[in-house]
Amino acid sequence: MRSKTGRWGLPTLLCALLLAVCVACGVAPATARADEASGSNGPDVTLYVVENCAECGGAHAGDYQLLGGREIWNSRIDYVSVDEGAGVVAAEKVLEGYDEGGVAFHRVKVSSLKPGTATVSVHYVDREGNPNSDVNYITVEVKSVSDPADLPETYSTSSVKRYAIDMADPFGGLSDAWITSDKIMSQSVLDTIAENPELDYELGESVMLGDGQDYTFMGWAHDGHSMELGSVPSEDAFSNVSAAFSEGAFTHYYDCPIRATWNPNPETGVYEPWAPGSGNELLPYVRTADDSILSFVDMPELGEWYRLDFKCSDGVAYNGTVGGGSSRTMTIERTFLDADDPLFDANAYTEGPVWVRGDNGGDWTSVMFTIPATGGVNYRLEPADAGTVAVNSVGDGMLGLRVQLDKPATLVVEPSDTVTISNESGATLTVPATSSDPNFYHWLTLETAWLDGDAAQEPFDALVSAVDGVTKAYVYDISLVGPGGVAVQPLEGDAVAVTLPIPEGLSAEGLHVFHVADDSTVTDMGATVDAEARTVTFTTTHFSTFVLANVGGQPDGDAVPETKPAGEKNVAEPSDEAVPATGDAGSAAALLAAGSGAAALLGSRALRRRRG
Repeated sequence: MRSKTGRWGLPTLLCALLLAVCVACGVAPATARADEASGSNGPDVTLYVVENCAECGGAHAGDYQLLGGREIWNSRIDYVSVDEGAGVVAAEKVLEGYDEGGVAFHRVKVSSLKPGTATVSVHYVDREGNPNSDVNYITVEVKSVSDPADLPETYSTSSVKRYAIDMADPFGGLSDAWITSDKIMSQSVLDTIAENPELDYELGESVMLGDGQDYTFMGWAHDGHSMELGSVPSEDAFSNVSAAFSEGAFTHYYDCPIRATWNPNPETGVYEPWAPGSGNELLPYVRTADDSILSFVDMPELGEWYRLDFKCSDGVAYNGTVGGGSSRTMTIERTFLDADDPLFDANAYTEGPVWVRGDNGGDWTSVMFTIPATGGVNYRLEPADAGTVAVNSVGDGMLGLRVQLDKPATLVVEPSDTVTISNESGATLTVPATSSDPNFYHWLTLETAWLDGDAAQEPFDALVSAVDGVTKAYVYDISLVGPGGVAVQPLEGDAVAVTLPIPEGLSAEGLHVFHVADDSTVTDMGATVDAEARTVTFTTTHFSTFVLANVGGQPDGDAVPETKPAGEKNVAEPSDEAVPATGDAGSAAALLAAGSGAAALLGSRALRRRRG
């Protein structure tokens, strides 16, 4: 095991021009201890804001970097403040802490510069966090010039291309670095990085990060531009522009960001199935005889991956997965595997199957289908208990579904004259073939909330006032919920069929469904009861409050209390008159939809590993 640290690098400046002239002004030597100079003055610093610059197009407003600082012993920066003056609007610490010898070199960033003079105060605390009486004062003067030609003659200008190395260690154990080289445009990125011993990691090497845990080095990545790290970089890879002045030299920096990658990801703790340095080679894995389950022998943290097949009827075709937006690799696709992998199949992109991560962490696999331009489609997992499937997008002849699996499954997508949506409580809504847009309902969530207390009493009172012989009733708020949690009604002209499971406390015999309007008008919906399946179905063009009630037998005034059904929760039993039954969302009869689905419509979560 080895622990490496790179050279500390300043944060990228935002297209800014900064000229700093540091003049010694009563400052203690660099090796002096902080506690020997209580209330000491730091260096005076002059910053030049260049109004017109061909390099950055004059975009110099914003953040600037003050390069001044000093070594401090057994202390760290507590906070930085701007005490006075108009030259600096804000200041913040950008480097603090201890190295192994108890010495740190502090640096301070100032921002929103304008001509004027300000005093920046740097305050410290000791190792235990106790305030240190030492304060370092830095006087900052900001001057403005029209363009670089107006700078003092002693200044020189130059341009430097650099690799900005991000070690991706959120715990601070490995230091970021800048790499400059006179061969930076004549050799590959990897060759330039390899010339720096502190960055010479081997693929698959185990490295300890700042949290004291070991991580596998997976290679270097480049964000922002498409290029191969094994090739000579292009000019446009160096796109982050900054400027600085040091020791009489004015330098424009052009940076190319390079990032270390680790397994697991230090930020999320998520493990990935890919071999170090590879874009398409899997770690060693084993598979069942039918390829239905994959597991990774050297990394059990990856869990099991389940095969997802696709079954499409006429007019429907599988159209691949959707990439981006997931915190982890969710899908293994045969088309994008190494050609030597036994699962590789160049034609599988539009055929499948794919393998879906079982330990999904809340993420999804997203898949696309082409569908008929008119008419409806329905989808389902087989077996039904294999996982969860829902709509990401629908329209313009395309259907996007998001999938989570608990076991191998087949996703069936087929055209239909009707569209059916359901919730986890077993309620379904069926849209007729005459609908102007049957697939519109795939965007929606059916919510069937069982009401109790005052919310149930008012519609129940309206019911027993209008209908004789009510012996027991369950009150529901039934609604369709769209993106953003907004309740919507069926499309104009659509009479949709709603099927509800019959609660255990109600009998299939003498069961009615009533609609109770806001003005207490009661309407019998003419429901159809399936006693064997214990479901009741009614048709409506509008959603609001509905009551499932047993009617018949003894009059409501002399209703006989029923025994609380086995497994039922919070069911109120009538005494000398009929009352509405109540319950909570945990009851099997509550019919409370589990989640609105609106959040999932805002962005896909299931995604193939991004390549490149």
